[in-house]
Amino acid sequence: MNDVLNEAEVAEILDCEPKTVQEKARLGELPAVKFGRSWRFPRTALLEALHAKALANKPKPALPKAVQKTVVRRLPPALPQA
Repeated sequence: MNDVLNEAEVAEILDCEPKTVQEKARLGELPAVKFGRSWRFPRTALLEALHAKALANKPKPALPKAVQKTVVRRLPPALPQA
């Protein structure tokens, strides 16, 4: 197993296009090193970054009913009849 991956190998792992991998590397969303005209991705850094992203996107548990805030809409006072 290779410790350094190229764009095509990362795209295969992530099931996306190599252009998407290049864009994410350019934006700093994937850990990569520019080597000439191509990108190189350290396998361990890539897997750690994906793991951290997966944990960050984890949905937050709902608050118990007693803690949830309820929104009460108040109606304006009624005008007196003339």
